[in-house]
Amino acid sequence: MSPLSIEVDSWGRKELFKHYKDYDNPFFNLCVRVDIAGFYRMIKQRQYPFSLSLLYLCLRVANNQKCFRYRIRNDEVVLLDQAN
Repeated sequence: MSPLSIEVDSWGRKELFKHYKDYDNPFFNLCVRVDIAGFYRMIKQRQYPFSLSLLYLCLRVANNQKCFRYRIRNDEVVLLDQAN
């Protein structure tokens, strides 16, 4: 499926979008401590590679949250079916 175009004027995040859209890099980062000891033990027991396992988990979480699938394309907001 193609990305869903968002009508910004009726979008609940309109004011935030208008505030940040003209920034050179209109994105944000978040830095927090996360305890992944259980995750680490599980992937080591199954002999999964750490980096690929963490990437897989992060993408699963991101795709389950609509807010992580919004993108700005040609000055429009679109909602992706899936973030890759």
